[in-house]
Amino acid sequence: MIKTGSPIISIYTEMTPNPETMKFVANKLLYPGKSIDFPDVESAKASPLATELFGFPFVKAIFIASNFVTLTKTSDTADWADVIPSIRQFLKEYLEEGKIVVNEENGYLSLFLFRALLETQEFFNNAFVRAKSNRVTKKAGHSTKFAAVRAAAPGLYRHNEKLTPAVAKL
Repeated sequence: MIKTGSPIISIYTEMTPNPETMKFVANKLLYPGKSIDFPDVESAKASPLATELFGFPFVKAIFIASNFVTLTKTSDTADWADVIPSIRQFLKEYLEEGKIVVNEENGYLSLFLFRALLETQEFFNNAFVRAKSNRVTKKAGHSTKFAAVRAAAPGLYRHNEKLTPAVAKL
């Protein structure tokens, strides 16, 4: 049997309409059929790749999708030409080593999405309760919140609407 070794990864860049953002495209699927945005380092726990990219001092935000990573640099970084070679080399080595791009199994991603969903639902529910101050409307708003969360993240709720232990610690 002939062993072919590690796949050779190539990375090229594409400009975006935002001059602070650059798209790094790989010849390999990174996150097939999905995308995820990491606006800051705290949100990047679900992605070892994003966590390492935030180690570069000029990285402000990260977006990972199908076969590309889009980076937003800090405004004090002079020019993309200064940092593109180091990012391309980092991504090439990272992907050739077969490291994890987004880890959905450890629960970080579910908790991240759950928090975002709760914040959105809380905003709308508060607006709804303020608009209709009677008791029936408040109760309907509360049950609507749970229904929306259950629909978006069914695994995070037990059948009796109590949070799972991991989510209850949020």
